[in-house]
Amino acid sequence: DGGWRGRTHGEARQGGRGQREEAKEEEDPLVRRRNELVLLDANARAEGEKRGERLVREVEEEAKRLMEEAQRLKREAEEKADRLKREAEEEAQRLKREAKDIFAQDLRSVCADLEAANRKLLGKLPPELWQKIVDEYLHQ
Repeated sequence: DGGWRGRTHGEARQGGRGQREEAKEEEDPLVRRRNELVLLDANARAEGEKRGERLVREVEEEAKRLMEEAQRLKREAEEKADRLKREAEEEAQRLKREAKDIFAQDLRSVCADLEAANRKLLGKLPPELWQKIVDEYLHQ
């Protein structure tokens, strides 16, 4: 109805066209702005998608680096554990040899002391008993 009421056909046509042109002029800046916003939105989405992809890639690379670092640390820990085990076994062997040497020294010392005590006691045996011991020993 907008341009037709109370007008002749020619006036209505003219008025209708004029209103359309006016609306078109008014609409053009709005349409342009809408188109700009649609383009900005599309660009922002594309940029966001690129940033998201880059962030995902960076996170994946960091995760890969951390996994490699964890594997390296695990290898180093295993190597260190093996080295410490080997060193502990070597130390245990060294301590065992040292204890054996100390035991042998102590045993020689105790045996020497016992031998000296026995000689002293044997020296107190009566000569007849010594004769019997010597005779028995020589007959064997």
